[in-house]
Amino acid sequence: MTTTGHARIVVGIDGSESARHALVWALEAARIHQLPLQVVHAWQMIYAVEPMAGAGAMQFSPQELAADAQATLDAMVDSVVGPAPTVSITRTVVEGSPGRALLEAAEGATLIVVGRHGHHPILAKLLGSVAEYVVHHTTIPTTIVPT
Repeated sequence: MTTTGHARIVVGIDGSESARHALVWALEAARIHQLPLQVVHAWQMIYAVEPMAGAGAMQFSPQELAADAQATLDAMVDSVVGPAPTVSITRTVVEGSPGRALLEAAEGATLIVVGRHGHHPILAKLLGSVAEYVVHHTTIPTTIVPT
């Protein structure tokens, strides 16, 4: 289900502590501005190389990865929002590059919110790859929430 073209706040999550901070911030902004919140989690097809010689690479099941992504999204939203949400929340799991998927899901949104990774004093000055992608490719107002 897409909600493109509707006033809303869109937050991208990945299960990290940075994403949790972004979700908390986005939830409060949605409450204050009386806007619905769309929580987006993207997943990508991955390959794993078996450590044993000659075993080759194995491909993970798309259904398994999508189910894991949905579980990650649900666990984070449920832990932050609790049983009685104060705003309307849409949960979106998308296959694709996280930055691109977030921007596509946020088309027509009022605001995009993403977390910023980086705990090292030097790295803390940098944006994560998704935040950087969003900042460089969006025309929608964007908030980067620090950890």
